[in-house]
Amino acid sequence: MNYELFDEQEMLALIKQDMINKDYSHALEKLKTILKAEQIPVEAFSLAGKLYATLEMFERAKFYFSEFVKFVPEATVEWFQLGMVEKDIGNIDGAIEIWNKLSTSRSDNTEVLYYLADAYIIKLMFNEARDCLLNILENAPDDSPFISMADKLLNRIKAH
Repeated sequence: MNYELFDEQEMLALIKQDMINKDYSHALEKLKTILKAEQIPVEAFSLAGKLYATLEMFERAKFYFSEFVKFVPEATVEWFQLGMVEKDIGNIDGAIEIWNKLSTSRSDNTEVLYYLADAYIIKLMFNEARDCLLNILENAPDDSPFISMADKLLNRIKAH
């Protein structure tokens, strides 16, 4: 396909649509085209991070999420996803650092606290994990799926 026919916004929209449809090869093809542009739209870094994470190419995902948050430091979703990628590549300390910052900067931090607790458990930091999980149980909205997940995780660590 001749991608020169499309402007930047159209390309980004097509990439998003391909990702929704799980047409990752076409999304990647379009994304690689847009990433070669002289001026790369900032949103392309986020999309590249998401696509590479989906493809389990975590080092590339880390690179693109890191680039995106340099331009948009308040982007909590991409920071969270960068933490997930750090965890996936085995950098638990990096994930903890990111999620610790997010847990204090976001008012809707239930999901962050859950994954932070999970990372603490991996590092055998049970008291810190317990604090995160109790925070979820005390403060999460009643309809949050993380309440039952936190309760299960808390029961798992009670033996420690």
